[in-house]
Amino acid sequence: AGVLLKCGSPADALAAVAALGDGARAVVSSEWSWPPKAMEGDGVEAAKQHEAAARAVWSRLLTETTRELAIFEEHGERRTRHLEGVRIARTSATRTILSS
Repeated sequence: AGVLLKCGSPADALAAVAALGDGARAVVSSEWSWPPKAMEGDGVEAAKQHEAAARAVWSRLLTETTRELAIFEEHGERRTRHLEGVRIARTSATRTILSS
């Protein structure tokens, strides 16, 4: 059985991987900073390097872990779309109330 941890920073991720031992892997994320400090250059070349590094990490994950990450990502996207829809509905209701 595996465990998925979502860390708030690269330092937290490294600490978690070190604490969990040999079986732990850090999944590369571009959300912390862009371009990542470990990469040279910027722009298209950095994006290609980042994609290659992310694919290398993802290829080492177990199928079940990859499936869980995909479900987590889809859940996040659905929640974002839902919240955006709620915001639009509230704005519309406010306009209707104010125009009355």
